[in-house]
Amino acid sequence: MSAVNRHIKILIYAAFAVASVPASAQSVSARLDRAAYEIGDEIHLTLTVDMVQPAMVVWPDLTAPVQGMEQLDDRIDTLDGQLVRKLNYLQFDTGSYRLPAFPILLVRQSDTSKLATAEIAFTVGLVPVDTADALRPIAARRDVDYKPIPWLMYGIIGFVILALAGFLFYRYYWSRRPKPVVAAPVRPLPVKSIDEHAMDRLRELEAKKLWQREELKAYYIELTDILREYVERRYTEPALESTTEEILSRLKHRDLPAPSLESFGATLRLADLVKFAKARPMPDQHQRAMSEAYAFIEATRTATTPATPTTLTTPATPTTPATPATPATPATPTTPATPATEAAANSRETKKSGEA
Repeated sequence: MSAVNRHIKILIYAAFAVASVPASAQSVSARLDRAAYEIGDEIHLTLTVDMVQPAMVVWPDLTAPVQGMEQLDDRIDTLDGQLVRKLNYLQFDTGSYRLPAFPILLVRQSDTSKLATAEIAFTVGLVPVDTADALRPIAARRDVDYKPIPWLMYGIIGFVILALAGFLFYRYYWSRRPKPVVAAPVRPLPVKSIDEHAMDRLRELEAKKLWQREELKAYYIELTDILREYVERRYTEPALESTTEEILSRLKHRDLPAPSLESFGATLRLADLVKFAKARPMPDQHQRAMSEAYAFIEATRTATTPATPTTLTTPATPTTPATPATPATPATPTTPATPATEAAANSRETKKSGEA
C-alpha cells in the first residue's frame, strides 16, 4: 500500500512540474543589429519567442514602433524551437530613441501567458563629413588638342544630308499627289429563288439543333418566321403581320393541295402553343414539324426560275425633227424700160442741165 501511495505522489509532482513549465521556461526577447545609425540606414529589429510548448502567438502592432519610422519588411521564421520575427525600418529624423517593451501573448487551450520584451535605446545621426580636407578652388581650363575633320568627311556628311533631304522631298511630293481611284469590280450577287432561300434557312435552323438543347421557343419562332416569309413572298400575302387563322383563311382561296395546307396549319398551331402557352411537345413532334415545313415548300414550289432582276434604264429622249429650211424669196424681176420712158427721162435731164 505504501508503494502505491508513493507512485501516486510521483505522478502528481510530475503533472505539477509539466503544468508549470510554460510560465517559467518560455521567454521573449528583442534586439537591434546595432545601437547607432546614420540617416538612411536600415534598422533591423529581431523578436524571438522560445516555444517550449505549442501555443498561438499574438503579436502587437509593429508598423511604427517609434514616431517617424517607416516599415520596409516583415517576415517570420521558425528555427530550433524558436519563433523569430525580423522587421526592417527606416528613420530619417536624427536623435535618440527608445523602442518600447512589446507585449506578446502566448495562447493555449488551458491558459494565456503575457510576456514582454525589454526596452532598447538607439540613436540616429547625420552622415559624418570629412572636414580635414579643405575646399579647393575651381580647376583651371585645359587646352584640348583639336584636329579638324578631313574634307572627305565633310563631303560624306554633305552627301548624306542632301540624300536625306531629297528622300523627304520625294516622299512629301508623292504623298500629296492625287491617287487614281480604281473602282472595285462589282460582282453580281447570285439570285436565289423563293423556295431555295426558304430551304437554305431551314437547313441552317436544323444545323443549330435548338430543340435538342431545350431551346424550344427559339426553335419554333425561327421555324414559323421562315414559313411566314415564304408564304408572303410566294403568294404576296401579309403573313408576317397576320395570325395563324388569318393566314389559313387566305390560303384556302389559293390552289393548294389540301394535305399540304393541313400540315402547314398544324405546324403553325403547334408553334403558337409553344410560344404563347409554353407547351412542351414530344421530341418526335419537333422533327415532324421540320419535315412538314420541307414538305410544304416542296409541294408549293414552282418549276419556273425567277427572272434575274434587270436594271431599269432611262428611255432615250426622242430626237426633235429638224425644222425645214425656209425657201428663199425669189427676186422681183426688173421691168424692162420702154422707148417712151427713155424719151421722158432724157427730156428731164435736158431740162435740168438748162436750168443749171
